[in-house]
Amino acid sequence: MSPDNPVPVSALWEIFQPDFVTGSLKWKPRASGIPRIISGFNSRHAGQEALTQTDERGYLFGTFAFNGRRHFARKHRVLWAMAHGRWPHGDVDHADRVTSNNCLENLREATRAQNCQNLVRTNGLSGYKGVDLHDGKWRARIHVLSRSIHLGHHPTEEAAAYAYDTAARRHFGEFAHLNFPGLETNTAQAV
Repeated sequence: MSPDNPVPVSALWEIFQPDFVTGSLKWKPRASGIPRIISGFNSRHAGQEALTQTDERGYLFGTFAFNGRRHFARKHRVLWAMAHGRWPHGDVDHADRVTSNNCLENLREATRAQNCQNLVRTNGLSGYKGVDLHDGKWRARIHVLSRSIHLGHHPTEEAAAYAYDTAARRHFGEFAHLNFPGLETNTAQAV
């Protein structure tokens, strides 16, 4: 239990019933002896999907009661914690970048830097990540640990995008968001 997650993971099992394959999280019937306000809510909602509100980025969240207090939680963090028996130390990343897809195989623990590499961003006129038009040529750049690394000027957008992909694989591994995810890095030499 950490200051950010004051609810022990063992208590989550008393509140929620997870389905790790689908990413579903349902309210469980509560044991007797709990305050009436909670048992009233529980009798109406037991068996229904829990934490169903959506924020502006598409993450599912909600609140629940534990030890007489309300607690805010994001669904993907609760599912990850229940599956691993502990709260994550950092972020929980959605590998496919679909924030509502909370099946366990799509969730992975990540540092903030790793999680940010999985964001989709494009620069200027180019539709590719890490590529922009500079002095009539396509420039490839990558940002690593708050530093911008120049990857050269290229005759085509695609060549610059391949250069970015090569560097992204080297620096970010499985967390890299690639322009051409199905192609090997040595394909860049052929362009």
